[in-house]
Amino acid sequence: MTQKNLFFMITNLNLSAKAIGDIYSLPWKIEYCFKHLKTNSFQLEQINLKTESRSRLLMAITVFAYTISIQEGIKTYKKVPIKKYKDGSVEKQESLFRHGVNKIMAVCLFFTTFCSYLLKKIEQSKKRRISTIIKNV
Repeated sequence: MTQKNLFFMITNLNLSAKAIGDIYSLPWKIEYCFKHLKTNSFQLEQINLKTESRSRLLMAITVFAYTISIQEGIKTYKKVPIKKYKDGSVEKQESLFRHGVNKIMAVCLFFTTFCSYLLKKIEQSKKRRISTIIKNV
């Protein structure tokens, strides 16, 4: 039998448990991003940049890389195999972030290929924004 972990949240908001959980998940996503930036993948804490402007630039670049990784990972994350443990628990063989990073690594091998990839993403974003504006008119 698998044991489920209980999670208690205390709040003074007069909302349903689902709504409170949804609100809580937003800052949690930011914390998860910082975890990857600081220790898991980008190791920003180990880089000793001398100026604030360099630190800000590096932070912007790594947040951008993290965001692209998550977006790419979401596309096919359902296909990631699941691993089972002896205690009966299950989880994906790789995290959403790691899955996304693995997907964009081939694109990043050559600078020109990466630039083409980014331009394609920008064009797709423009088209989505325009169609959203048209739908809302």
